[in-house]
Amino acid sequence: MKNFRLVPILLLGVLIPPAMADDLTIAARATASDLIQRLGAVLKKEMAEGGPDNAIAVCRDIAPGLAGELSRKTGGRVSRVSLKTRNTLVGQPDAWEQEVLAEFDRQGGTRGPSRRPWSAPRW
Repeated sequence: MKNFRLVPILLLGVLIPPAMADDLTIAARATASDLIQRLGAVLKKEMAEGGPDNAIAVCRDIAPGLAGELSRKTGGRVSRVSLKTRNTLVGQPDAWEQEVLAEFDRQGGTRGPSRRPWSAPRW
């Protein structure tokens, strides 16, 4: 099973050939983009129709289904994790994800050009 979790690119050079890492990075980014676009469209629609309550329902009820659909489509594991876990069954970050999320928090939620540890698939 492919795993589309994210890893520092430095590790990829050690674990897999660069050309394969590039292909996996492209695939992971495309999958993440697909999830963001699809979920964003539903969120915007529901926010306009019913406000924050509808948006919360989308995140709770629809987002896991979209992630599952993309997991089946790609053969990878697509999930959403956070330092503020709401659903410990599906949203609990592992140690590596906690480290990356904490770094993301330290950067103020911005993805600077010099450090993007979340931009490549993890093995």
